[in-house]
Amino acid sequence: MISSRGVLETFVWFAAIFTTVCIIGAQFIKNPPPGYKPAGWTPPVSTGGTLTKQNFTTREMVYTPQFYMVCITLMLATAAGLMVIPFAKVLGIQGGLSDAAATSGVMVIALFNSFGRLFWGAMSDKLGRKTTIICLLIIAGLCMLFLAKAQGYSVLVLIAIIAFAYGGYLGVFPAITADFWGLRNMGMNYGIILLGFGVAAVVSPYVAGYIHDTTNGFETSFLITAIASFIGAVLFFFLKPPGYKSTRIDTGISK
Repeated sequence: MISSRGVLETFVWFAAIFTTVCIIGAQFIKNPPPGYKPAGWTPPVSTGGTLTKQNFTTREMVYTPQFYMVCITLMLATAAGLMVIPFAKVLGIQGGLSDAAATSGVMVIALFNSFGRLFWGAMSDKLGRKTTIICLLIIAGLCMLFLAKAQGYSVLVLIAIIAFAYGGYLGVFPAITADFWGLRNMGMNYGIILLGFGVAAVVSPYVAGYIHDTTNGFETSFLITAIASFIGAVLFFFLKPPGYKSTRIDTGISK
């Protein structure tokens, strides 16, 4: 479609398809009854000890300091993936690969991105959400540092690992939101948490493109996102579950 219709018209067709599918699909979604669980299933105990029996409203959630720590960490965490995944083919070619090899690498990277959402979500049930995110942030930060000097197929390998971690973020952060602030208002609460992702989605590719145009390279961009990942790991290291809700939570005062 890009070759025959152009990029902008292709986006219009994508928008029409997404809108149609989402509107039709939404008609079949129903909330389960309160307290529902499959027959014979017992909810697992979180290894990280973060499961809450409370259900925070979105307003109550934003008055907890954990909200800002989680939201900012999501922004810092996804910056690496959002910066390199769109430029994977360009980075592969700059690293000495052929156009065909770089294109094939992009498809493999997409598979790593998708599989990361499933794999790390399951792993977080065993390792704990906090430990999983810290590990992913460190892995992504180290890969960004190595990517600055990588050549050949190692470029695609490193980007695939970053995409694997990036997929993990999008699989584990919803679980953290449910653990910290409850399931009842999960949809709205995670939607607000995703503001961090939204900021990173807008800023990261722009920063990468701007720095590349001004310095004729991505090395500075990679260093910035590596530091961002390490800062996110430090923030999550100090993260603790929110305390019990106060009846005066609208004032910002908690017990």
